[in-house]
Amino acid sequence: VTNKLLADSAFPVEPYINKKIAEQIGVAFMGDCVTGTGTSEPTGFTVTTNANSVLSGSSGALAIATVPKLALKVKPQYRKNGKWACNGTTLGVLWGLDVAAYGHIMSFSPASNKFTICGQDCIEMSELADIGASAYPLWYGDFNAACKIIKRQDINVLRNPYLAPGFTYFYTTTRLGFLTVLPEALAKMKSHNS
Repeated sequence: VTNKLLADSAFPVEPYINKKIAEQIGVAFMGDCVTGTGTSEPTGFTVTTNANSVLSGSSGALAIATVPKLALKVKPQYRKNGKWACNGTTLGVLWGLDVAAYGHIMSFSPASNKFTICGQDCIEMSELADIGASAYPLWYGDFNAACKIIKRQDINVLRNPYLAPGFTYFYTTTRLGFLTVLPEALAKMKSHNS
């Protein structure tokens, strides 16, 4: 950022930069928690979790009738805090299937912008797989019990006004960790093999 902008702007530039950096760190980290490889990033729960699974009833797709069966794969003590997880594409397909077949398994609240499946919230995770042969596009379980996020250090911002004349550089660091500790609290649905 130019030093002139930092000094003269009526808009609070530095807090804005810090907020945007924190947002981007959060987006990247949560993506890693889902599909991270473990190399310079956390190992995501989809990579480490050999969760209970349900096979969908139709080739290369999901059958809406098999969706409630996924919740029953999770032990009752984890079901009470259970949530569904899928990406937006899968959510749209499930919504269309439900309207056509039943019209009551899923609901949407415009006020809270929330989808529910079988009365429980659905978390939209864009990193999860699309519906397709041998993919796992739909997950269910108690994610709070199954996964732990460890914050070792809050976001630190170091200002460097000396690197380039007229500019201030912002270096941002944080220490976060993620681990799947209770895989039996999750279940996943597999699209039928094509």
